[in-house]
Amino acid sequence: MNDIDIFRTGDRLQIEHATQCVRGRVLAASNNGKSMILALDAKIDGHVGTLSVLMDDAGDYRSTMSYRLITLTKIDSDAIR
Repeated sequence: MNDIDIFRTGDRLQIEHATQCVRGRVLAASNNGKSMILALDAKIDGHVGTLSVLMDDAGDYRSTMSYRLITLTKIDSDAIR
């Protein structure tokens, strides 16, 4: 992750792990955006319902349960139908 996006509570996201991609939203985020709890619209990496993530030293988000890389992209509210 080159440019660090700060995600806020309520943001809609595209959440990716390996070949899986689901949508979700930020349920709770720390003030600095480095740790979050995400609500999932579908199962991803064995997580059902919620996924907690933490930003590593390189600026990448990782699952707090498996430490696997999780890629997050903010979805423009106009793109949600």
